[in-house]
Amino acid sequence: MDNSQISTQEGAQQSQFAYEFPSLVKQAVQRTFVWMALGLAITGLTAIFVADSNFTYYLFSGSGFLFYGLLIAELALVWFLSSQIMKLSVPVATASFALYSGLNGLTLSLIFYIYTEASIASTFFVTAG
Repeated sequence: MDNSQISTQEGAQQSQFAYEFPSLVKQAVQRTFVWMALGLAITGLTAIFVADSNFTYYLFSGSGFLFYGLLIAELALVWFLSSQIMKLSVPVATASFALYSGLNGLTLSLIFYIYTEASIASTFFVTAG
């Protein structure tokens, strides 16, 4: 092959990559939003379930050691995930993300005792768009 054929092939590969790049970005953004929506759903459902089971009252009526322990556990999990995310297998990373979402819902369940469900829903929909 001469240099003109090589440069033509490289040019075709570069233009093909330039054509595929926006669709690759779109797919990555879509997958990211699906994971974030899943995490938000786990957090919200956990918060609603815990608030309805009156566990939140037990959680906050005591001395607060359990609540602060959960906050520390949540921060420790964030630290673990951020430092080890490139080394974790996909199932371990997924389980850790689900655990974090659940812990987040547990600690945020107090919101259901402070505000009404209608004000929480309206705030959620106003901030969503």
